[in-house]
Amino acid sequence: MKSRLWILPVVTSLAFSIFTAFVVWRDGFAPLWQVHLVTGWGQQIGLDLVLAILVGLNLLAPRARRAGVPFVPWCVATILLGSIGLLGLCAHVLHAEASAGAGKSADGRRKTEG
Repeated sequence: MKSRLWILPVVTSLAFSIFTAFVVWRDGFAPLWQVHLVTGWGQQIGLDLVLAILVGLNLLAPRARRAGVPFVPWCVATILLGSIGLLGLCAHVLHAEASAGAGKSADGRRKTEG
């Protein structure tokens, strides 16, 4: 049976995308820059988010490579969209790993017909 763990980051990314779209529609982009430039706390939070994204990308890069997931487009998406892109990459990697693992037996060898 294929693992369906990839569904969690998909649902989370979709929910966060909807919330983000609502906030952008209601407030626009200007407050985003103002929040991160006005106070030390805003700068700290912005830097924290950048560091968390870099850690996430570095942890997922080898798994993406092994699973055959194209890393560069997801890296660009993560730089542009933050957690939305990172969650998408996570879902894609988990799905690719589950799909690859579906054709293997319990000891890790490929199942053969016959």
